[in-house]
Amino acid sequence: VTCSLVRIFFATCSLVRILLLTCSLVGILLVTCSLVRIFLLTCSLVGILLVTCSLVRILLLTCSLVGILLVTCSLVRIFFATCSLVRILLSTCSLVRIFFATCSLVRIFFATCSLVRILLLTCSLVRIFLATCSLVRIFFATCSLVRIFFATCSLVRILLLTCSLVGILLVTCSLVRILFATCSLVRILLLTCSLVRIFLVTCSLVRIFFATCSLVRILLLTCSLVRIFFATCSLVRIFFATCSLVRIFFATCSLVRILLLTCSLVGILLVTCSLVRIFFATCSLVRILLVTCSLVGILFVTCSLFWILFVTCSLVGILFVTCSLFWILFVTCSLVGILFVTCSLFWILFVTCSLVGISFVTCCLFWILFATCSLVGILFATCFPVV
Repeated sequence: VTCSLVRIFFATCSLVRILLLTCSLVGILLVTCSLVRIFLLTCSLVGILLVTCSLVRILLLTCSLVGILLVTCSLVRIFFATCSLVRILLSTCSLVRIFFATCSLVRIFFATCSLVRILLLTCSLVRIFLATCSLVRIFFATCSLVRIFFATCSLVRILLLTCSLVGILLVTCSLVRILFATCSLVRILLLTCSLVRIFLVTCSLVRIFFATCSLVRILLLTCSLVRIFFATCSLVRIFFATCSLVRIFFATCSLVRILLLTCSLVGILLVTCSLVRIFFATCSLVRILLVTCSLVGILFVTCSLFWILFVTCSLVGILFVTCSLFWILFVTCSLVGILFVTCSLFWILFVTCSLVGISFVTCCLFWILFATCSLVGILFATCFPVV
């Protein structure tokens, strides 16, 4: 909006300058018209005094020749001005061609930028695919480790069960050995009792029977206690194994949590990198748009300057043609003034004394007109090189 306001301001200034130049030209034209009117009135008064028409014809022929010569010079100047305008037009066409070539280069640049964006997006997709593949590999490796862990746990369970069974078998064997030893002791005791039976028949048998029953009860209680002790040990072992499995499970859960957190952090990092790439791509697009806007603004300023130059050249050409016409008028007026002064002098020499007063007044008027024309000629001769 500011650029448009500045353009409107400069266009208004150029219009004001053109208006002032037109007003000055109109003022000069009005002054010239007033001088021409005075000159025509004077010529009408002098025409009454002219006698010799041959001199007037010679004067008119001379003026026509001089006018033809000056018109030819003005046409030559107009031709050179037209050539300069044609050169300016050709240079403007070359600038327009350069602009269209620049536009084509800008289109090629934007196409290249789009291809580069597609390539970068493809690379980012390939990186995401490779990262996903690596995560899938890590996941399958973790699954294989978990399978190995569960197989190891099953093997440990089988080993512990085998050890418990072996311990139970060894305890059973030791109890059988103790039982056989007790049986051998009982046999020895029975042999001793058989020797004692001879001495103690009924009481000893009863006592031996009750003693044997009490020993059998004690043996059975001992066996039951030993079984309870080994069962308690196996339960304790199973409890500690369960605690270790629970600890391993919680450690595996913590590792899985750490793995998930790492994957989420990696995903956030990749998303952040993609957003940063999109941000830099947007910044590059904004820079390209600003450069394009600046180029378009420079193009519009150049077009406005060429338009102002074309208008100025046209105004200068019009002013030059007007000045050439005024110069032709001034030369004609000066020649006519010189001719009329000569005629007045000849008329003063050959007229009677009764017309001396009228001739004197007429000569004074012609002298004033000649002085005015000479001053106007000096003024145009001073202003013409500047134009």
